[in-house]
Amino acid sequence: MELVKYPSKILREHAGEVEFFGDKRELMMNMVRLMVQNNGLGLAAPQVGLSLKTFVWIHDGYPHAIWNPEIKCLSGELTLPEGCLSLPGISVSKTRSCSSVLIGNGINGKPLQFNGNALMTRIWQHEIDHLNGTLIIDSMSKTDEVKNTKAIRLLMEQ
Repeated sequence: MELVKYPSKILREHAGEVEFFGDKRELMMNMVRLMVQNNGLGLAAPQVGLSLKTFVWIHDGYPHAIWNPEIKCLSGELTLPEGCLSLPGISVSKTRSCSSVLIGNGINGKPLQFNGNALMTRIWQHEIDHLNGTLIIDSMSKTDEVKNTKAIRLLMEQ
């Protein structure tokens, strides 16, 4: 399993709903391993070349995985710099909600629900953006465009 980087086309696709046909633990653990190796906070399936509505993240030292996620009850706003494992070397100032509820299914297909603080909500929104084919560079300010021009050009040339 390898990390997919921009401008790979799969990063622009809408991921497909997940059907539960057997155990997905190995896939999730491989995604968690790759995320941790790359110092990430979250990792969506399209970032490993899979068009599936799923992502992983670490919270309080424990890995979590969710299938067919939806984010609800968004509230508050916080603007912070944000990076992405699929866009190395790029940082974008991004306004995100700072409270939420995440619902979906666990590895076993059973319903899950998490309440998110500012960091968790930011991670979840970022990963759900990936599932919808949206990247942080899609909402760059002019300042961010200038700051990231070289890094984007390098990714395009690889």
